[in-house]
Amino acid sequence: MTLTELRYIVAVARERHFGRAAEACFVSQPTLSVAVKKLEDELDVRLFERGSAEISVTPLGEEIVRQAQAVLEQAQAIKEIAKRGKDPLAGALRLGVIYTIGPYLLPELAQRACISAEELKRETMLLLGAGHCFRDHVLEVCPEFARFSSDAEGIRKSFEGSSLETIKHMVAAGMGVTVVPMLSVPREPHPHLVFVPFEAPVPTRRVVLAWRRSFTRYEAIAALRNAIYACPLEGVQRLTS
Repeated sequence: MTLTELRYIVAVARERHFGRAAEACFVSQPTLSVAVKKLEDELDVRLFERGSAEISVTPLGEEIVRQAQAVLEQAQAIKEIAKRGKDPLAGALRLGVIYTIGPYLLPELAQRACISAEELKRETMLLLGAGHCFRDHVLEVCPEFARFSSDAEGIRKSFEGSSLETIKHMVAAGMGVTVVPMLSVPREPHPHLVFVPFEAPVPTRRVVLAWRRSFTRYEAIAALRNAIYACPLEGVQRLTS
């Protein structure tokens, strides 16, 4: 049993097709097929049911593939530990960033410096869709908007957008008002938008850098943290040193 064979069966289980699995592993289909059959013979089990158009994974095969994936991840962790000993910053670093931060690392009321929450009740509220963390933050700060996020008396008082930029375009088109993080406010005046800050106490949110407990490239995390700290982010307060 080799790591290569384990990589092949994981690819076959994912693709449900020997040809596509071979392409994903950058080998010929006969090479992959022979290796998979060799592993099945060694284990004395059938991992896959071969069909005319598509293959399926046997129940026992599902368990073995899951274990194979775990072994491959552990093998990769060993390589990362070895790289860290030579160069902690070597290799790729995959990041996931919430989109309300990633892109930035009105009607007559817009002309006024101060707007009451009561006046905003007359406006159509534009919110991110359900499941977006910033939507939840807005509804925590402005609970009155929660009743606008569902139909009331047959009249819908809110619209949803898939991103902050989409919502800002909707506001610029006169469709309503919204709440955005300070980070998304452009430094230069917008020709069709006016941004009015909250009065004290200004609502805040905490955004953190998180990584797997098993991740071993600590210096890479530190370098990323320092790079973020070096960015001139408007309205962002650094909480740790």
